[in-house]
Amino acid sequence: MALMRTVEQMAEGDTAEFAVASASELELVRRWCEKTGNTLVSTLIVEQDAGHVTVCRGRPRNPGSMIPADRMPGARLWLYTNFHCNLACDYCCVASSPKTDPRLLGIDTIQALVTEAADWGCASCISPAANRSYCRTSTSSCEPA
Repeated sequence: MALMRTVEQMAEGDTAEFAVASASELELVRRWCEKTGNTLVSTLIVEQDAGHVTVCRGRPRNPGSMIPADRMPGARLWLYTNFHCNLACDYCCVASSPKTDPRLLGIDTIQALVTEAADWGCASCISPAANRSYCRTSTSSCEPA
């Protein structure tokens, strides 16, 4: 297979993209990477079972470098501004129900959280309950987008 010959000639840590024509070929690449110590970085199936794979020679020194910036943990902060719920599920992990006392995040808390998240490199902060997105516009404030 051309992929195997090409990857063997690449420098450690380099990546290359290859076409795959079927699900069985994709599975072959996946198993080959596992057995040879190479990394299957991504798969993109375009139609049916055909698509492209990206393979890294060896294991990346920093596995985080293989994750796109928008998928990196911490790239997004979700702020749930309240825990109001009209259900009373006994397995609820936030103990929310119609009988629970309101728990709200005030604007000062939201601004502090958004600013801190931005200082740590967070690209976006989303508040689904308020249907708003926040982004830091300066080092001292945040503004609704």
